[in-house]
Amino acid sequence: VEHRLESLKSDTKESALGGCSTFALSTFLQRDGIINNDQLQLMVDILQAKQPPSTLIQIWNGETLKAQDGVRNVYLIILAAGEHFFVIHLDIQERTYHIGMYLLCARAIFELLEGDSATSYIVSCDGTIQTIMRIAHGEFGCEFVEGDPLQHGRQGKDTVNCAFCSINTIAHKTLGEALWTVPEAYTYRVRRFLEIVSQMDNAMDTT
Repeated sequence: VEHRLESLKSDTKESALGGCSTFALSTFLQRDGIINNDQLQLMVDILQAKQPPSTLIQIWNGETLKAQDGVRNVYLIILAAGEHFFVIHLDIQERTYHIGMYLLCARAIFELLEGDSATSYIVSCDGTIQTIMRIAHGEFGCEFVEGDPLQHGRQGKDTVNCAFCSINTIAHKTLGEALWTVPEAYTYRVRRFLEIVSQMDNAMDTT
């Protein structure tokens, strides 16, 4: 397995999956590597392919929701204050929203930041949630009330894996995937890397 990983890390061959190379994905194999939006989108695409048509997963672009006929559940991955990803689940049928990876990390951020920095982070999260609820009301024609929080892994003071934790929060809710844990953080990164590479290999085989 280690030999295969080293081979993939040094491979600069581009794939048919978004023109991405395995070398560009080497951030996944760095314990403290922070992935970018394109890399997060790859994980979202793979997770979306495992969902029924009634479930939609998207990275929140700050402006619109993708309302589609037949969609009951919308999962939004949100970047707050340019620092932290968290998840909101909109249950269209029940008219509820459910938050994951927010309050816990809000408490942790107070331990890592001081004064205005911590305050601006929490204000950003609150403001983002309010904005989404306002847009959801216009998009779906109903008010959403807050429901039970989503179950999620306890990230604690880990500051580099929130994107992976967000993917795991959705996968746990929709597919029953085991919750992310700090001791398994690097293993989880490797699994997601190998899953993307497998999709890349499949895409190349069909071209």
